[in-house]
Amino acid sequence: SSNNPTYYNTRGLNLLHRLVGTVHYSSNNPTYYNTRGLNLLHRLVGTVHYSSNNPTYYNTRGLNLLHRLVGTVHYSSNNPTYYNTRGLNLLHRLVGTVHYSSNNPTYYNTRGLNLLHRLVGTVHYSSNNPTYYNTRELNLLHRLVGTVHYSSNNPTYYNTRGLNLLHRLVGTVHYSSNNPTYYNT
Repeated sequence: SSNNPTYYNTRGLNLLHRLVGTVHYSSNNPTYYNTRGLNLLHRLVGTVHYSSNNPTYYNTRGLNLLHRLVGTVHYSSNNPTYYNTRGLNLLHRLVGTVHYSSNNPTYYNTRGLNLLHRLVGTVHYSSNNPTYYNTRELNLLHRLVGTVHYSSNNPTYYNTRGLNLLHRLVGTVHYSSNNPTYYNT
């Protein structure tokens, strides 16, 4: 929304709004998440800190993935919740037009959406074990979803086995069996 740049006009995709909609940054401590009960994002990027001098610098302690994920997303110093994406509509491109191949649900048919491909571009699923991540140095994603398995009968069901983060992240997001790209949130 042009009036409220922190509101995501997700065209029915309420997931992202719920994900970060109530997450605010403390004006004094921009790395503190006042999540009002939404501890998810804090746990998601809990070890990622912003340099006080350069709020766009990620002290990722080896978490280079997140830097690549939002590396060109900058926060306005006056309004730290405003995304100055410099033409990079990151979040929209991240999930907006990402489709899964019906024949190969692990294949990303991104239709020109190279961002998500870059995000998990070197992550491959073993054909025998589709839950195995060949991460090739992409250790963050492995830690993020390393123990998340998809039910072979219901590939949209997350068997998180103790990894509640991703379940909470997309726990209420279901894919329509007829339209796997539609989010029934």
